[in-house]
Amino acid sequence: MVFCIRIVAVQYYAFWYQLDSEQRYLLWVTDLDSDAKDFVVLNAQNRIISFNDLRTLNQHASRNEITITEQRNPTLHNLDFVSRWVFDPLPETVDCVEMLNAWNMFLDVWQSAKKHRDGFRAIAEPNRPIYDKLFAGNNIPACTPKGQHYVPTWDADEIDALLDVMSAGLHMVRKNLDHTADAEQSVGHGAADDAVQNG
Repeated sequence: MVFCIRIVAVQYYAFWYQLDSEQRYLLWVTDLDSDAKDFVVLNAQNRIISFNDLRTLNQHASRNEITITEQRNPTLHNLDFVSRWVFDPLPETVDCVEMLNAWNMFLDVWQSAKKHRDGFRAIAEPNRPIYDKLFAGNNIPACTPKGQHYVPTWDADEIDALLDVMSAGLHMVRKNLDHTADAEQSVGHGAADDAVQNG
């Protein structure tokens, strides 16, 4: 007897974030068949749809025949922490978890956005070593030798680079968010079509 396992290439998730003291949600997509892989859903005006609560997001998904994959322990992407750090960028207050979460969010927004995105890419790409250092500072068990715990230290140049990346990412997010989402909007997948090619 042969059993066939169906792999769902496209999955949708509620993406939880906080900005300007307000917790909201994006509709985040992972697509194994897309060059972009991970991106967020756009509206008809090519802006990122931001939902004020899960009920509104789920209504939107239902009207667009989208199934949301449930998450047991969703991660809050706290952009308010990043915003505060940008105003007072001290090496001792770098939080590797918050900064890495924000950087990953910025990358997914960059994959999706049609406008106001080139500045982030130009700043982020040369600073990949900073990303790698943040990743190491997360001490993910599968990537960290047993019994070891890495606490990175940051010099002035690295802090300047991290400040540039976080500032550019926040600017890109703010320019692309649409807070006027309603359940009648149709879904645009953004990155699945041409975000990467036009970058």
